[in-house]
Amino acid sequence: MDPNDDVGTTLRITAADILHYTDALHQLWILGSPGDMVQLDSGGGWVDADPNTDGTQGAAWTGTGGQMFTVYQSTNGALVYIENEVKAQFTP
Repeated sequence: MDPNDDVGTTLRITAADILHYTDALHQLWILGSPGDMVQLDSGGGWVDADPNTDGTQGAAWTGTGGQMFTVYQSTNGALVYIENEVKAQFTP
């Protein structure tokens, strides 16, 4: 996603995609702007970091440059770090 385009962009990605598109660490970092959205497959085995809150919750993570991310981990080992300005949505 281009963090400077000021146009909402949607990226739909699966946990399996992350395994295929990344190196052995299986980490995908997504930067963006307000209005951007990442759609993750709800059947991807995403681990709920806070089962007391409705929906699948990720864990907070702060990057070295001060950027704030939410990290989601799948049971297949995929990790996706989504910048907090980008909305994460789980889709069927």
